[in-house]
Amino acid sequence: MNYYNELIEYMKTIRPVSTHSHFLTDEIFGGGYCLKTVLQQSYNQDLWCGVKLDDTLESRKNYFNLLKNRNCFKWLEKALQQIYHLDVPLREDTYELFDQAVRSLYRNGPKKHLELLNKYTGYSRIILDAYWNPGDDNGHPDIFAKAFRIDSFFAGIDTQMKDHDGNNCRNLYHEVFDDFDSFFESMYRIIKQQVQGGASALKCAISYERGLNVEQVKESEARTRFQKLPQNRSAADIKVFQDYVFQEACQIAAQLDIPMQIHTGLGRLHRSNAILLQPVIEANPDTKFVLFHGSYPWMDDILGLVEKYPNNVFPDLVWLPLISCEASVRFLSELIEVTNSHSICWGDDTWTPEESFGALLAVRHVLATVLSEKIQTGYLSKRDALEIVSNILCDNAARIYKL
Repeated sequence: MNYYNELIEYMKTIRPVSTHSHFLTDEIFGGGYCLKTVLQQSYNQDLWCGVKLDDTLESRKNYFNLLKNRNCFKWLEKALQQIYHLDVPLREDTYELFDQAVRSLYRNGPKKHLELLNKYTGYSRIILDAYWNPGDDNGHPDIFAKAFRIDSFFAGIDTQMKDHDGNNCRNLYHEVFDDFDSFFESMYRIIKQQVQGGASALKCAISYERGLNVEQVKESEARTRFQKLPQNRSAADIKVFQDYVFQEACQIAAQLDIPMQIHTGLGRLHRSNAILLQPVIEANPDTKFVLFHGSYPWMDDILGLVEKYPNNVFPDLVWLPLISCEASVRFLSELIEVTNSHSICWGDDTWTPEESFGALLAVRHVLATVLSEKIQTGYLSKRDALEIVSNILCDNAARIYKL
């Protein structure tokens, strides 16, 4: 029996929950929205793939020649073909065909991006990480639950420091921190206000700036570093302060009973592997640590942490199926064997409805591949496989994030 196709069809009946998205604000999807926008607001942009795209035929030819076999391009291409009913590959000679299809659809109304998102993904909720305005819901609270990104607090030791999104908590929240105590009182108050205002998760992407090697720091040590004049602070001083901020954020997350989402793996890469978080995970047993991206390429880190800390480590497949389906299949197959399926979630981690649909197609493929094989070998019953699908795509997230 073809369990793969049966599982795919079952997944089409589910209204997924995406645990992580950067879906863009409404004005981006105006009259100028086109194929180039779709590509440049995806993992096929220069920042991620290292290949630039301009309006010349030569540039397009080079772009598609270099990217056409990349996993993130393949799934975006599949999504575009289905959405725009085009049965041809996306290449330099079909570029205008896809471009006109995108332009034509978005001319038909101001909410086409939301209509597409609903029609092709059917999300019941999306947790939005609006890094450009932490804690925002794009003005659509019915669709987007909020994640509150806390990275700006890591820059709070100095008015001149900024996180990788260009933010500093002092400027972002118009706060004056006269001393160490007022800084952490304000941090707690701001986070609490965000949670009371509907934030479903805290988000930490500090590994885009520094390693995840967070040490246990005494308050007195952090206080001493904070009180130094900026010109006298070393990189080591800043790390001590940031480690203490991380500690405090973990404790606040536990007190407010809200998950802490953490970027692990690809990005800055250096010291971004999840195993470096073991000391802080062990020190905070009441904090729900949601570890993103499978710590790719160090996926064994997550597998080890989940097995060791089954009650407060929650693996999230977010982004991983777009990075590599083969890696996702290996990871998920082992993950099912080392933990219960009630801790695993998935998020699309994209900016547009087109790529979000591509991400959903990718995770469906991964789930169907892994689970059909486990049914065939007798490791799982079909009933158990269907339960795992529902858990990963919607039920776990609804429970963990109280949606």
